[in-house]
Amino acid sequence: MIGSSNGDTDETGDEYYRKTRPTAITEEERQNARRNIDRYEWAAARRDEHVQNAEAILDHWDDDDLWELVPSNLVPRGNALDGATNTYMDTAEERGWFVEKMDPEFSLHAVSPSFGWELTTDDGIAIPSNDYGAYRESGRDDEGRFDPELADDSLLVNTKNPELPDEWGVDDGGGFTDDEGIIGPEGTSWSPVSWLCHWAAVYSIKTFLEELSQAYVLTGDGRYARPAAILLDRVADVYPDLNHREMHDYYGRTFANSDGNTSQGKFVGAIWESSQIRSWLLAYDRIFSGLDGDDELVDFLSAKREAYPGLEPKESVGAIRENIETGFVHEMLPAFERAQIRGNFGFHQATLAVAAVIADDPEGMTGDAIDYVFQPGTLLGPDHEGNPTPGRYAVTGGDVDGFLVGSPQSGYTVDEDGYPTESAPHYNTAQQNSLETFASAVDGYDGYDGADLFEHPKFANAVDSHWQLTFGAYLPQIANTHGVGNPKAVAGITPLNDRTIQRAEFALMGYDRYRTVELAQWAFMLNGRSTDGLRLGIHHPEPEGVADEIRAIVDEHGAFPNAESTQQPAYGFSALRDGDPGRPRGAYQYYGRNSFGTGSGHTHRDTLNLGIYGYGLDLSPELGRQGDDWEGNGLDSWVDSTPAHNTVTVDGENVHPQWVGYPRRFDHTDRVQLMDIEAPRVYPQTDEYRRTTAMIDTEEDSSYVVDFFRVDGGETHHFSFHAMTAAGIETDSLALEAQNGGTYEGEDVSFASGGPFSYLYNVERDDDPRDGFSVDWDIEDYWRVHEDGAEDVRLRLTMLTDVDDVALATGRPAEQDTENNPEELPFVLARRSGEDLESTYTSIIEPYEGERVVASAERVAVTSADTDADLEAVRAVKVSLENGRTDYVISSTDADSTFVVDDELTFRGIFAVYAKRDGEREFVYTNGTTLLREGDESPLVQRDRSTVRGTVEDFTAELSLENELEVRITDVPDGVDLSELVGDYVYVDPADPDPIPDGVREDDRYDNVARDMRNGVFEIEGIERTGKDRAVVDVGSHTFVRRYATNDPADGYSYSIERGADFQIPIGELLE
Repeated sequence: MIGSSNGDTDETGDEYYRKTRPTAITEEERQNARRNIDRYEWAAARRDEHVQNAEAILDHWDDDDLWELVPSNLVPRGNALDGATNTYMDTAEERGWFVEKMDPEFSLHAVSPSFGWELTTDDGIAIPSNDYGAYRESGRDDEGRFDPELADDSLLVNTKNPELPDEWGVDDGGGFTDDEGIIGPEGTSWSPVSWLCHWAAVYSIKTFLEELSQAYVLTGDGRYARPAAILLDRVADVYPDLNHREMHDYYGRTFANSDGNTSQGKFVGAIWESSQIRSWLLAYDRIFSGLDGDDELVDFLSAKREAYPGLEPKESVGAIRENIETGFVHEMLPAFERAQIRGNFGFHQATLAVAAVIADDPEGMTGDAIDYVFQPGTLLGPDHEGNPTPGRYAVTGGDVDGFLVGSPQSGYTVDEDGYPTESAPHYNTAQQNSLETFASAVDGYDGYDGADLFEHPKFANAVDSHWQLTFGAYLPQIANTHGVGNPKAVAGITPLNDRTIQRAEFALMGYDRYRTVELAQWAFMLNGRSTDGLRLGIHHPEPEGVADEIRAIVDEHGAFPNAESTQQPAYGFSALRDGDPGRPRGAYQYYGRNSFGTGSGHTHRDTLNLGIYGYGLDLSPELGRQGDDWEGNGLDSWVDSTPAHNTVTVDGENVHPQWVGYPRRFDHTDRVQLMDIEAPRVYPQTDEYRRTTAMIDTEEDSSYVVDFFRVDGGETHHFSFHAMTAAGIETDSLALEAQNGGTYEGEDVSFASGGPFSYLYNVERDDDPRDGFSVDWDIEDYWRVHEDGAEDVRLRLTMLTDVDDVALATGRPAEQDTENNPEELPFVLARRSGEDLESTYTSIIEPYEGERVVASAERVAVTSADTDADLEAVRAVKVSLENGRTDYVISSTDADSTFVVDDELTFRGIFAVYAKRDGEREFVYTNGTTLLREGDESPLVQRDRSTVRGTVEDFTAELSLENELEVRITDVPDGVDLSELVGDYVYVDPADPDPIPDGVREDDRYDNVARDMRNGVFEIEGIERTGKDRAVVDVGSHTFVRRYATNDPADGYSYSIERGADFQIPIGELLE
């Protein structure tokens, strides 16, 4: 638990503690807003818009209409008009169904008070055919709630469609069946009343509360506070008894809603309730002061109590506030506990925190609610043996601690780089946004101590995470992230899709708190590479000053935060970058969560996927989010699959679950950049699954990529690679023949009828390809990023491995309709087969513009005089450039044997690049290398060791923004100065999974053993010798805490490393 309540209370005996002040938006912040309105046109325009909308509401809706609009529990709510599929209001209109709107000029969603509880068509048909409004009014009880047992059943008759039978279209709330097929297929079930209650009534209330309360807080005009208070008081009358399960049981059916299949909810399903009700709570805080002395409000609500004597007292403003707080604000906690408010992680926690701050009851609801939000807990089903309330769902704690730190029962958790369980950046942003709402809600609140998430290392890293994924304007669409290769890091850069990965406001919040250069640049990017409109909010004392600060930072440091290669090893992302930060050349590998059970349902089976960037384009994008293609075919299993990614599929299977892979080395220099990643657990039949990728600068404003993908085990290996949409495809050294129909899975296997390979079609094959074949794609600027269409940009892959067959094929991403994604992408597949198969797919990947820079590439011979040398462990290629330079690139996993490369170079180690021009050495790069010699000359590199090694003696054991390793050093290569290792990475042998004690509850949907398997890799932010063989390594905010040991924080932590563990720091060296 990281928080505790404090503060004084007015509670004496049974006297109710009342809220005495606005707390979500304080009086000082209100004054700031009104002062900003006088100073800034944008603030005045915002005020004017809310006032205009509020005036429209007052013009159309009187107090009685607003009071009567609020539904009680047995006025059913559902989001589906027919069947069980959610039907938004605009979707209904597209299908020809209309509801009477409040005002065509009104800028937001709201209905007219005369909407009549009906939908109509242009043909004049109305549903429901009965007057449901009259039927509802006839059934009000002594609290004004609708009770069908009291209602006049004689009103359940068709009065609106006289040409149709008397019984047709009648809806008492439970819906009706169109047996005649008048408005759709015969036998279709329609639910107009529940749909109207959900979309027309509930969401109009949301709009009214937002606009009226905003108009009040920005003007102080009590005319806007009064109708909002009427709505909120009526909401409080009915809210405690709102219960979707009881609603479903009464009508003997399920009303579709967003509830995660729990049938839980209040006004709407539990998931949507968790976010939409937050604005209703804020509305109360906004209008709080506006209720003082409002006799008209008291008179109106007192009259309602006279008409409905079962209501709570309304004889004073204090009584009305008490009703709103006890019946609505304080009800958030029991609703949370009953899973009636429960969305994606962070949604309901943020809502409860907002309610707690608004309640301002430190010794009561506020303290209890914030404690509960942090308390470890989980969702328990009605029949779970540990359920404290058998027979209904129970949430045993908000689990913010468990989410951020991790625990056995926490389905969602945050890694050390700040990414939640989701692998998809798109879904991670939603959870980060909700946590930010929670953090901001309690930030500065004086009624509770210790709830400052901004001081939590994992939350701080979450705020700082997404910009680290970027390549200029692009960000990899990992897993279920919307889009395919579109630039999601800069707003407004493409006319086809303006969705950015994150709101500029989120980055601005981070900058305001942490004041880092990168967050300033990130806000600038997300805002369309502009400071226009960047401000800290209307309630801030100086909202405009931040734009000038960010402009000064951008002028000094540039617009783009990622100018160099970066690595986020806890998340599973390594990126190589070079060139102009706005149009970088780059490559990345993703090796993080890859399936439900370690990650969420939004992961893909994409381990060691390789992405390529160049010339301001995403040249080989991921296929994005699951969904349908333009023909309506479901593509979920394809888009998720391993063959859909730039990786290797073993034995036709998707990769198996993992939390994260293992970086073995990562380095970046001016000439050569390197990442070497292993994923040892994704295929149980393999002994090795490892990808080594280097990006090498050509000095011609271009780079090429050398890629070594090692797979040892299994019987069939499929190397797959795809490009962005291409205007044309050329091949070299391939004799392709078109397959006679079918798919890559076979001529007799139709599209989407088999496994993942059945989603690849237009197949052309070469069953006996020559070594060194190439595929060259003429890349299209599909997203219209460049004025010239990037018409000369190409991507070429040259395979230097002997393969059994090669195929070109076409695959499809999803979401063409909703995201404007391309319909098709071109694929190449290279297959090898054999018993106990060992493959090292060796390829040159060459982005270029206009003329090629690489003249030729070939694999060269490697020999060894060492009797125990493993020749399969080493590969060497010779790349000749058009500028006359020749590069030898060597990769080995046998660091102890000495090899001779092309009869020219003697090599012992892990990786090297030897470049020469006109017979003279130009540069040498080595990593993990102890010997490199050309011919009989003196060695260029010769040393006994190539890695700093030692053991961990201690480490920071608490959650902290500052974390250190205390190490004993046993080996340091000659000439290595430890201070020069800042920016490199330390690789600590990770701790084994910690057994979870018997009796400790686990979420059995998740594999806690797999999730415990971290990689122990941390960036070195500082290093200082403390003795002859002792040093302290600073790793910044990256904690060594893996999770809580149990579900009780008092039991301490489980760590990703342990004392006594070995560590190493590989040494990369560039010689020129």
